[in-house]
Amino acid sequence: MIEFGNKASKSGRFNFRNFTPPESVIFYGKVVLSNLLELAPVDSGLIGTVSKVGEKFVCHVDLFFEDAHLVSDCESSDPMEAIQVSNHQLNAKLTKKLN
Repeated sequence: MIEFGNKASKSGRFNFRNFTPPESVIFYGKVVLSNLLELAPVDSGLIGTVSKVGEKFVCHVDLFFEDAHLVSDCESSDPMEAIQVSNHQLNAKLTKKLN
């Protein structure tokens, strides 16, 4: 599990299930958490999970703030790619919601 954020205003975590992620995936997860929380309003929370299901990696990310709940889902044969696609999906939704 990766945790990030100032618990008083923004917080996030990534959980990894059914596999042990390499350091590069853990680092990328931290970067994604940081970037998404940077864009999110104060009092936001983010929970991400990357699970290995068979030969695929499934990434699910929930972002909560004020009265909003944004979700992204992706699956890929590579855990880093799954995180990347979910990041792009959630980034687009967050940008649209805030503008």
